Amino acid sequence: MELAREKFQRILDEKEKLMQHGVRLRVIGNITLLPRDVQELIAKAMLITKDNSKTFLNVAFAYTAREEMVNAVRSISAGVRDGRLASSDVSEGLINSSLYTSESPDPDLVIRTSGETRFSDFLLWQLSYSCVYFTDVLWPEFSIWHLLAAIFHYQRSYTGIQDIKNLHTCESDVSDSASSFIAWLNQSRKEQIIALGGGS
Repeated sequence: MELAREKFQRILDEKEKLMQHGVRLRVIGNITLLPRDVQELIAKAMLITKDNSKTFLNVAFAYTAREEMVNAVRSISAGVRDGRLASSDVSEGLINSSLYTSESPDPDLVIRTSGETRFSDFLLWQLSYSCVYFTDVLWPEFSIWHLLAAIFHYQRSYTGIQDIKNLHTCESDVSDSASSFIAWLNQSRKEQIIALGGGS
């Protein structure tokens, strides 16, 4: 946790650089599991960059894909229970919009280092149509040449991935009530961050 405190404080200290480069910080995960002071640092860092849109830095912290999906289902269930949604509103698009990553596109390329051939409960919903590149190289030794090899692998796989994507008919459209629910859910999450960060 000390490393997290140090890094998020550094982000706050380097606010001008973040603003200059248009970096928006997003922390995905259940930050309520973290110590209160770390939650507050994260919230402040997210708040100072909330209007930036040139570059996005997504940090997975206190994150598992299973917990993310459970959280989305709980939110949707509460929406049905409270009358904000009808059960017929539940769709793939609604679930996707209820995830922590709802404001980010799905990854095109995932690089798994260290010879591991598993995803370790990371972005399981979002990886459906990602190109995955496995390498035995350990992360600290991962160089520009390894990155270029991964990009080449992605380029070779691109057409096949697009063909598979085109076969899948995603229920990306959501009903009006589901759209209202998504707006309400996103606003609720923003208000929680604002309350933690003491800002507006």
